[in-house]
Amino acid sequence: GQVYPPCFVERALGRVKLQLSTTNRTVRSAAMVVESWTAKAAKPEHDEKEERNQASKGDEMEDVFLDTEHGRDTSIEIEHPTRSDTDHSRWFPARPSSNLNAIFEEDEEFNSDKHETQMWSSRLTYLIASVGGAVGIGNVWRFPFLCYRNGGATFLIPYFLSLFALGIPLWILESSLGQGIGKSSLGCFRDLSRRWKGLGWLSFVANQGICIYYCVVLAWSLRYLAAAMSKGPIPWGGGSGTEYFQSEILHNAYVCWRRNATLDWSMVGSAPSWHEQVYPLGLLANLSRMQQTDILDYTQAEEMRRRFGFRCHETGFHRQGRIVDENLWSLLAIWLVVLVMVFYGTKTLKWSVYISIPLPYIVLVVIFFRGITLEGASDGIRFYLQPDMERLFYDRVNAETGEVQTAIDVWINAASHIFFTFGLAEGILITYASYNPPHFHIPSNAAVIAFTNCATEIFSGFCVFSILGYMAHKKGVAVEDVVAGSPSLVFETIPEALSLMPSPKVFNSLFFIMLLLLGLTSATTIVEVSVSILRDQCRELIQRGSACSGLGRMIMRRTWFLPCIVSVFSFLLGLLFCRRSGSLWVDLVDGSISNFLLTLIGFCEFVLVAWVFGMPNVRLLLHRRIAWFPRSLLGFLWKWVGPVTTFALLVAGVRNYISDPITSVTWAVCIGWMIPLLPLAAWMIKSIEFQKAKQVVHMSVSSFKISSNTQDVEKARLNQSTAT
Repeated sequence: GQVYPPCFVERALGRVKLQLSTTNRTVRSAAMVVESWTAKAAKPEHDEKEERNQASKGDEMEDVFLDTEHGRDTSIEIEHPTRSDTDHSRWFPARPSSNLNAIFEEDEEFNSDKHETQMWSSRLTYLIASVGGAVGIGNVWRFPFLCYRNGGATFLIPYFLSLFALGIPLWILESSLGQGIGKSSLGCFRDLSRRWKGLGWLSFVANQGICIYYCVVLAWSLRYLAAAMSKGPIPWGGGSGTEYFQSEILHNAYVCWRRNATLDWSMVGSAPSWHEQVYPLGLLANLSRMQQTDILDYTQAEEMRRRFGFRCHETGFHRQGRIVDENLWSLLAIWLVVLVMVFYGTKTLKWSVYISIPLPYIVLVVIFFRGITLEGASDGIRFYLQPDMERLFYDRVNAETGEVQTAIDVWINAASHIFFTFGLAEGILITYASYNPPHFHIPSNAAVIAFTNCATEIFSGFCVFSILGYMAHKKGVAVEDVVAGSPSLVFETIPEALSLMPSPKVFNSLFFIMLLLLGLTSATTIVEVSVSILRDQCRELIQRGSACSGLGRMIMRRTWFLPCIVSVFSFLLGLLFCRRSGSLWVDLVDGSISNFLLTLIGFCEFVLVAWVFGMPNVRLLLHRRIAWFPRSLLGFLWKWVGPVTTFALLVAGVRNYISDPITSVTWAVCIGWMIPLLPLAAWMIKSIEFQKAKQVVHMSVSSFKISSNTQDVEKARLNQSTAT
């Protein structure tokens, strides 16, 4: 029974006039839509049940969606889902909740919002864009390293179990919420329960944290690409891949001391740094000149370690040094490209994903066929495919370093990688699905994207492990001893192996072009999601008519404002990663988000949907909006398997994070804990305040009703006495 104001009808008529240059069929369809709006404005009183029946009969009518807000002049014909006559009442609640009724009251607004926001032009475009958001550097860097660290094929067992128990069910849950409610993660969680709105801000924090260090890794890739395409030989050729990454890219510094001595970090760096006064290697032979306060580069530290048996440790968070200029400018270039893709991506998104997604696969195929023909490649592939089942159930101790890797680490790493690679709990899936028309089938979309993402990771594993086998053969070591750490796989081992091939510049250039294309599409997706969350918050400010509503209108009118704010803020925080401790910052932020925050958000999403909002209400919502709802199996996974599994992973992750911190520096560990705990605490405080305000309003209404009833009783008594 919503009455449309005249300005709304006039605005809709104006949009139809702007589309006169399109086909006659599109103009006629738009006129039909506007006429229906005009009829509703002229006749506000109507029978809601009768209108709903007429709408269900006319599901085949075409709607025209105009992307006027983002500047895309495209008319998209949308087919409504056909609702069967099967009785599904046993799946639905006897009395829908108040939150569900409030969502249904926005049916007209839900449909009109589809006219004013971005809409995918086809299912293929949505699938390719979703694949671009899921497939990124993590598929080529993170997944092969986790396989390498956790026993090759052994890691694939918990990987696929996590995929089917957590990954696909949570993917369907988030996509169905986005497609059914039509808002970002902030708006979806707010509509399900206002007290759970803070969950959307948790996903915003996780999203931004990943995006910040993601672009830093892209900046390193850009520097490698520039070096590979420059004149002269490959800088990291001849077995110097580690030295180039540590010295030229990260500018890492080290401090060395005798094995029988102790190190006082408070005295480190009091002498001139190697940036200002580089000690020649010849002078290092005179040990009297070597002090614990001296800061050395990678080459000098290796000399002290090999020749004199000193213990060397990178300064890391203790002495972070200055910002590396080359990393600063590379990071700025990456963010400018991301900003341009976000700002103009709504106009050219269809064509950009058609170009940026297939090219990396072509490069992967080239590297694969070259890698499997290398000498020793079979050893690496054998390590990749041969499982070690004991790694899943028994702890392992490294004989050289004494490092203990528990069996639970393998399971935690597999589950956290599923969250990372699919973009779960980050709001990406909800936002992208909110642009879907109602008829897109969610389970089939989940199957296509899950298969594509997993196939890409497994195929990239063959590429990487064939190269690792080649490197092990060249160095004369075992495959498990080739790689030292996570970033070193993609920035030390693989570039060094590619430099040993014929035409090293070509293969290195192709490899880093592939990384940049994969990373830029994912980074653009992450920024778009952050912008959509902020845009939903601005809409809420405008609807509430608060003191900040004017600011919200100003921001919504200037579509360039939010992308610029997000990009500038992320770039400034990324400067922390442009110093000597850049790789440690990446590990710190990635560990706190992947092992704790994403798992927490996933657990809360299962609890909110299945227990707080309720499965019957969810089924009714999805059935009415998109003509699909989860049945027994998905309901069981959402209600029981998902919450129990994510809670167990959350407890194990927190225990691991406490017992084995990423660094020994206290203030850095505190920052790692603050990343998830600060927004969580803010959410809890806001929820308590909302509950108190709700109680105050309830008490005020109750007292008003009591006082009104008392006044009525007194008036009745007075009238009775007067009559008597």
